[in-house]
Amino acid sequence: MEGQYIEFRKTRDFSNKVNVTFEFIKQNYKVLFKSILYIAGPPILIGALMMGSIVGDIANLQASSASGDFSGIFTVNFLAQLGLAFAFLFTMMVASTSTIHNLLLVYEERKGEGIEVYHVWDKVKATLGSYFVTGILLTILIMIVYVAMAIPVAVLGSISGWLVFLGFLIFVFGFFYIFVNLALVFPVRAFERVGFFAAVGRSFRLIQGKWWSTFGLGLIMTLIAMIISYVLALPYSIITNLTLLHSLDGSVSSPPSTGMQIILTVFICISYLGQAVLSSLPLIGITYQYFNLVEMKEARGLMSQIQTFGAPVKGSTAEEGDEF
Repeated sequence: MEGQYIEFRKTRDFSNKVNVTFEFIKQNYKVLFKSILYIAGPPILIGALMMGSIVGDIANLQASSASGDFSGIFTVNFLAQLGLAFAFLFTMMVASTSTIHNLLLVYEERKGEGIEVYHVWDKVKATLGSYFVTGILLTILIMIVYVAMAIPVAVLGSISGWLVFLGFLIFVFGFFYIFVNLALVFPVRAFERVGFFAAVGRSFRLIQGKWWSTFGLGLIMTLIAMIISYVLALPYSIITNLTLLHSLDGSVSSPPSTGMQIILTVFICISYLGQAVLSSLPLIGITYQYFNLVEMKEARGLMSQIQTFGAPVKGSTAEEGDEF
């Protein structure tokens, strides 16, 4: 780890939150990458293998449909394979989220010094179950919100076709309002060790009055991650399209070769690993927003400094500023 220790519990303006996110990654990129590779790597590999197989099956189904045979599209085996693939991808996202947050925890506990993968793994083992529960409950909650926000669209559409647009606006703004207010659930659970529903309420209270700054930070960091991810995913997209269009010359498509399947799977694995690493950008940025809001509204860091007044304090790489 190079550079000065980054103090978490302080207020930061918008640009400083972006800068400190990149500074943290710059200091810890080696342990960050190795931690995600070792901890989230196994589900990434299994998910990539299954997705590679699924793409091959889709190519075979495409060949069958070209000859008028659609019997293999909804087989139990194919649907089960698809479900398992999504389950492993969900596991990958949960494992990478847990890894990133626990790296932040280890960084704060050890003041950024001597961090190894096993330090992160010890905490991931103890918290992975709660992260799974949080991910599942958040997914269910977001689905409920989605359905609830879709109801006004259906009601207004049944009254008049002209009101569908108004209903759509209600749906979009309502859904994003709730979605952003849930952004701090994982950081609250990670750093305050509270239950899921307590974390949801806490997230709403912290973001109250700071919705736009939270939305803006999450949007900027997500866009940066998406742009980089798109570049990494280009080979995967090209190989996938070549696989699905393999031997499409006006006749029945032939299934992809074994070599093409292997190449596709390798690129899927690289793409998913890159996405897991890049997810650190919005996750770390939002975590700094969590500390920023806690400090603004409760001054926990300041009170801690007052209580430890006179003890040696390491410097911070980010300047304190006003909230955006």
